[in-house]
Amino acid sequence: MSDETPDLNLRPNGPLYKYLPLGHGDDDHRQRMAWLTDLVTHGKVWLSSPLDFNDPFDSYPSPEEPQSRLKWEFETKKMLRRLASLLPPEMAREAALNFPRYTRAQLSALLKQAARATTAELGVYCLTESPDSPTMWAHYADNGRGVCVRFRLEQEPISHLHAVVKVHYTDERPRIPLMSAGENGDEVYNALRTKATHWRYEQEWRCIMAAGAHKTMLVHPVVIDSIIFGFNCPADHREEIKQMVRATGRAFSFFSIRPCDQTFSLILNPEP
Repeated sequence: MSDETPDLNLRPNGPLYKYLPLGHGDDDHRQRMAWLTDLVTHGKVWLSSPLDFNDPFDSYPSPEEPQSRLKWEFETKKMLRRLASLLPPEMAREAALNFPRYTRAQLSALLKQAARATTAELGVYCLTESPDSPTMWAHYADNGRGVCVRFRLEQEPISHLHAVVKVHYTDERPRIPLMSAGENGDEVYNALRTKATHWRYEQEWRCIMAAGAHKTMLVHPVVIDSIIFGFNCPADHREEIKQMVRATGRAFSFFSIRPCDQTFSLILNPEP
């Protein structure tokens, strides 16, 4: 059962953070540094597709099929029109040609494919409330060899990041009626911000943009005001990042994070 009620109007009451790896090998590191430089200097944010995520259920609600064959037949014409906009052009043409001959199982598979194709086009930018999660440093910042960037959204002029929503964690997988694919905007939106409870430790917020997958959006660079170096971040990478930030002439803070000697926690310390 769900143990929290989603609130679409909820705003973050403190900074949010983005964990980033710095790459392995010269070419990978140069590319990662270029992305970090674009983020810090120009506010250029790279949006992922849900298909890139490590959670196979992320942004993929459970399709709910009607039990009545009569209902299937009644909805076929509406579905065909929606499929034309949801599916890639070649698949849509094939669906239109063969639609009258599709069995219920074939139609169900086609609609699920259409829903997945639509989800793949979404652009998502994920942030977290927690800069000191050992698990996230391991998963998203290359086992502490990367960095964590702080966003102060209260300093941001109105932009896309003002649309960040808090992820809702629940034991109940979202369900969407398969027959109304493409019509139920609110249900789809809620599904995009719902994850299983075992991801709760991520304390995630996300910005979602239609047709934004693998594209960039701009935020005001002023919202990015500090970088935390991971506990395994190499000294030369730290110095390279500090030089890049200082070249902007902006006030900026640096921190390092290290394992505590007494507990299973990470300690944040200022760094010159």
